[in-house]
Amino acid sequence: MKTILAALLLVTSSVFAAEDPIARLSEELSKNPLWINGEFPSIMLPATAKPEEVIKECFKMTGFARGHVTDFEIKEQKKIKIKGGHPEGYSVARCESDLGGKIVLFRYESPKVGWWTRVYDARYYYKNGNAEPGAAANSHPR
Repeated sequence: MKTILAALLLVTSSVFAAEDPIARLSEELSKNPLWINGEFPSIMLPATAKPEEVIKECFKMTGFARGHVTDFEIKEQKKIKIKGGHPEGYSVARCESDLGGKIVLFRYESPKVGWWTRVYDARYYYKNGNAEPGAAANSHPR
């Protein structure tokens, strides 16, 4: 019985991850402990900044093949933990923008560093490989 329940939980979590682009991104990043390496734009806002403010500044500083995101809407926001990442986890937002779907990871580091951010193209993390209907294909492959 325990084996069947464990198998059912494994299948359910795998299906959920395939349907949820944030869970799928987290799953992919957890496979490679080097994902955290690399430069990032420091967003010099206070620790009390709202997610919308952090993401807006992040998009100003992050360029894509088609330019910079100028208009976006947060569709989903939550906290996640990623294997090999910061032990306290990350805030994450799934956004729809004028350049298509984006997934933004962010966390406040310190007054000297500001906010750490990383942007991913959401289309790579949907089950069918396409972002939400109407989302344009753009840059930043995983």
